[in-house]
Amino acid sequence: MYKKLTALLIATSFCASVAMAADTQKLTIQTIYQTGDVNHRAIERFAANVKSASAGRLEIDLRTIGSVVGYTETVDAVAAGVLDGHIAFPGYFSGTEPGLGAIADLPSGYDNPYQAQMMMEYGGGLELLREMYATLGMYTVGALWSGVESMPVAKEVMKVDDLKGVKIRAPQGMASILFEKVGASVVNLPGSEVYGAFEKGVIDATDWGTLAMNEDAGLHGVATGFIHPGIHSMPLIDFSISLDRWKKLSPDLQTILTMATRDLSRDMIQSNAVRDAKTLQSLAAKSVPQYDWPVEERQAFRKTASEVWASYAEKSDYAKKAIDLQISFLKEQGYMQ
Repeated sequence: MYKKLTALLIATSFCASVAMAADTQKLTIQTIYQTGDVNHRAIERFAANVKSASAGRLEIDLRTIGSVVGYTETVDAVAAGVLDGHIAFPGYFSGTEPGLGAIADLPSGYDNPYQAQMMMEYGGGLELLREMYATLGMYTVGALWSGVESMPVAKEVMKVDDLKGVKIRAPQGMASILFEKVGASVVNLPGSEVYGAFEKGVIDATDWGTLAMNEDAGLHGVATGFIHPGIHSMPLIDFSISLDRWKKLSPDLQTILTMATRDLSRDMIQSNAVRDAKTLQSLAAKSVPQYDWPVEERQAFRKTASEVWASYAEKSDYAKKAIDLQISFLKEQGYMQ
């Protein structure tokens, strides 16, 4: 009798294990970060949270930037079934839909990531981003931010007029147009060439990342100062997966993934803010000049930026919707007149 009971328990346990294994779903996701990056570490915590909250029924298989496809090729890879989704900058795909670039980074639009987060969560931004990605066969689970960007510079830049003649590395898009509009000379370079370009005097400033990210890249060693808080960029990162894969997830797994993504956004913003604060103190101890623009200069820069926004809005219906939505939100919240 005892042997029969033991056999029955073993068989039941085996069947349960087989059933659990059969129920486990895996999402292969490529990020735009390298292993060890503060943001990638936050995403690893996110993946662990999803697995734990789902009792192992949903696993996130993370791949670093470029490990499967190029960072601008993830949407095509999802369509081909090579990837299930990505954690990426929507602006990479603005050539397909300019509206993605408009909602991904409104230059000089937000003072901190929480303002952008509120726009996405409560101002209709997330719904619009989902609508745009749906045209590409993807579903946006949520939006993420790495924090307030900073700008290493090789000369004192305390006001808009100081940007005239400055050779600045900036990605293509509204940010480049804005810098050119205020008299800067824009140089388009991949991130891997920024340090060398600074060192050789090819550029005098760069739109790159947060204060700590710039420090990690060694940029404060070749720059003479830095603009902080940044005046130019608050890039949004999206976590989007195949629309078909999303629809096949059970309602509870969809909820787990959504809530875990919201927590990931908090984790990324706050972990970057902690590192930025430490970096700021370290740079101050080394007497590296910080250029914190006064309110009136930030407002003047935003006024010029709004002209760039208006021009970009003409690129597509979605671009206009994205620009109008954000301007409306900024005005409603009293962030701009």
